[in-house]
Amino acid sequence: MKTIALIGNPNSGKTTLFNALTGASEYVGNWPGVTVERHEGVYRAKRKDEGIRIVDLPGIYSLSPYTPEEEISRSYLLSGEPEAAICVLDATNLERNLYLALQVLEMDIPVVLAVNMMDAAEAAGLRIDLHSLSEALGVPCVGISALRERNLDALMKLASKAAESKRRGECFLKFESDIDRAKRVYEDAGASNPLFHAIKALERDELEQKENPKAYEETIACCPNPDYESKIADARYRFLSSICKKAVKGGAAKGRDKLSLSDRIDKVGRHPHHGGAAVRHLPPGVRDRSALHRIDLHRGDRQYLVRRGIPGLHLEDRRGDLPALRRPVLLRRGHQRAR
Repeated sequence: MKTIALIGNPNSGKTTLFNALTGASEYVGNWPGVTVERHEGVYRAKRKDEGIRIVDLPGIYSLSPYTPEEEISRSYLLSGEPEAAICVLDATNLERNLYLALQVLEMDIPVVLAVNMMDAAEAAGLRIDLHSLSEALGVPCVGISALRERNLDALMKLASKAAESKRRGECFLKFESDIDRAKRVYEDAGASNPLFHAIKALERDELEQKENPKAYEETIACCPNPDYESKIADARYRFLSSICKKAVKGGAAKGRDKLSLSDRIDKVGRHPHHGGAAVRHLPPGVRDRSALHRIDLHRGDRQYLVRRGIPGLHLEDRRGDLPALRRPVLLRRGHQRAR
């Protein structure tokens, strides 16, 4: 039986898709060594089909292992157990959702992009050119509505076909010479997914240093620039912005009244000239926005974890009883770092 992983941001409709595909066949357990739930089930287009095992990975924003959920998702995709991955994308927030997909595409795993909530995007006046998106990223792309169960069989046919083939990770960043040098280190060490590991080493990823110490140190020695993490993040932002300008039309492009509050904040915070003013009041010890990857803050009686995303910053409620606040946030005086 083939195994396909579902991966995506929180609130992308990934779990709704999982439920629509697997129905009553869902099995719930825990990932080894942690209390994070593992959901899996079987998809069958017809009753007599052998079926495809679907594993619903935790909703995450990045494959940098700041949380148990991110480490679980990353380790599972690298394990070789899934034969393909379906990246579930929210069509109404496509650029942000593609940041995670871009990291998955650096792995040696077949990938299919499922652009979910197409009905909501159409209602918002957005037109998404799936062919343009597929060409830009080099993988199949299909528009779906998990809630209304539209186009799900077509998605699974593409995923099943992709799982029968091999795919090498692809890099879309403009650091070819440095990344190639780092990649060769991992290839010489016989590592699988050498591109993904090489980029993580350049980002000074702690889990990468722990799991592949020798190749990590060799990579740091041949590529000593300490600022790769922010440069790579910015390069991802620019690339995704360029492809979304071509692939997404309508909606916000029709005028300011169509912009969401989140998008209007983004226009200020990401402005090349005065964007820095939006996050001028940084917590003590933080000198620039590139360092804002994981900072605990208190706001009133709630503790949050600040996460850098696309675009801007994300707040996640640390108490666990409220959904994550996915809008970018402006840091203001009065916020205090958690102790």
